[in-house]
Amino acid sequence: MTGTTDSEIDFEQAYSDLRNLMESHEHWIHHLQLTDNHLGDAAQDVHYREKPIYREKPIRKGFVPEDEKESVFKKIYNKLFGGSSGIKRNPSRKDAQIDRMKEAHNRELVVHGYRMDLPTDLETVPVTMEERVIGFTECNKSWLATERVVQMLDDGRPGIIHDPSMFTLLPAAKTIEMHWRRLFLHPDDFHSRHFSIPRTMTAISKKYIKMSEESSMCYKSGIDPFPNVCPSGPVWEFFAASLIEKSRVDDLKKLFDLTKKIWFPLHEFRHSKILEWDEIKPVYAELSNRMDDFLLLLNNLLGPRWA
Repeated sequence: MTGTTDSEIDFEQAYSDLRNLMESHEHWIHHLQLTDNHLGDAAQDVHYREKPIYREKPIRKGFVPEDEKESVFKKIYNKLFGGSSGIKRNPSRKDAQIDRMKEAHNRELVVHGYRMDLPTDLETVPVTMEERVIGFTECNKSWLATERVVQMLDDGRPGIIHDPSMFTLLPAAKTIEMHWRRLFLHPDDFHSRHFSIPRTMTAISKKYIKMSEESSMCYKSGIDPFPNVCPSGPVWEFFAASLIEKSRVDDLKKLFDLTKKIWFPLHEFRHSKILEWDEIKPVYAELSNRMDDFLLLLNNLLGPRWA
């Protein structure tokens, strides 16, 4: 990238290589499921969804006949999934979905202690942008799952995990990635393939650390069709508003530093380096300390509203 330091170039390469690995790998802990779309300015503040309408009644003996229940759920399914033509093309999906709807309905009866009539219709309800923001703790799940893996490795169970770094170190990268996406992107672009942590950090740095008044907060994606990626969404608005305080800018610098210190050690494990757990354990211990610092710092920057 023109005008960047060797450190920034190294981070861009490390980031690109490691994310490619996470995208291609199938294990749930660190598999990134990204989309080619990037909405940008076209992202909507409010979405709408269809919600079943129920009438509540006291619990009574007896059950709704299955044929009656089936017909009602088919009616709801048709409205949700495009009518009978769609059902004919994929009957197995229809049957499975109707079964799931019936199971969910029956669970509601048990949980809430009352009997609800079958859904009679659908209503359209708004889903705000704030409601679509992924949770702070949701971003942490990949990293927190490593505690269980470490416990198994420390117990010395042979043959369970043949490449410990994939299940102890790389999940940190996914958690870091998810938090930066949550911070910078509109919720509808959270899964966009065009996001880049190093380019995001460069754009933020120019504006809030180097204090360049003419600097744009947007950057051009390095992936076809090369859209402009700009900060957006309620988390970013909250975060940016706090950067008028010098202490917050100092915290931002620490966040940049921790991101790089966490990311670079993972870089060497991206291709074919496989070590035994005894060799990886000290790397994991140091990484754990840095992840604790990163999450605590981010919690302070975004709390209490967005942490």
